Amino acid sequence: MNPRLIPSLLIALAGVSSSSTVSNPYSTASRLSNLRAYLGALCAHPYSGHLFVGEAPGYRGCAITGIPFTSERILCSGGHLFLDTILPSLTLTGSVTERSATIVWRQFTGKSSIPAFWNAFPFHPHPVGVTSGNRRPTSIEITAGTPFLHTVVEILAPHTIVAIGGVAASVTATTFPKLRHLTFPHPSYRGTAGFISGCATLNIK
Repeated sequence: MNPRLIPSLLIALAGVSSSSTVSNPYSTASRLSNLRAYLGALCAHPYSGHLFVGEAPGYRGCAITGIPFTSERILCSGGHLFLDTILPSLTLTGSVTERSATIVWRQFTGKSSIPAFWNAFPFHPHPVGVTSGNRRPTSIEITAGTPFLHTVVEILAPHTIVAIGGVAASVTATTFPKLRHLTFPHPSYRGTAGFISGCATLNIK
């Protein structure tokens, strides 16, 4: 692991401008601070060595918290030792929930180690002028997100990348050919069962 790269990652994330179709959660100091606390804790907490890579922040989840595959409700729930550890360092203002985040963290309740989470495009893509919605990131946006993914891999040094859904899978295997790769369905309505069964095969303790 290389936690010394965390400050440069945060500076780079914060420096990206929002647009009519993309919101940058990390232009807000509290979300940037939340991400700093999360990454720092991953470098100190028992970490399984798996990096789960999703599509992009959802408007009810990471776009609010700054932490991939989380929601305010999950972070405040007290359902996992890791989340309990970082909660005092987080700034949260509500209790919004997100279905995918709930499903993801349910798989690791009671585990002493956890995987890490990131997104292929680390900003929130949405329809024109409608921030309370999600859209699939474009291929250009995924390409723009790749340098951030590279830095996260340098920081966390995972032994396995788990692509969550086809968008993430389209970039991870070609970008990191020397790492072990798995692809799980996204834990949305149609992919829930496949995601749960995939997590079970990892045997994270």
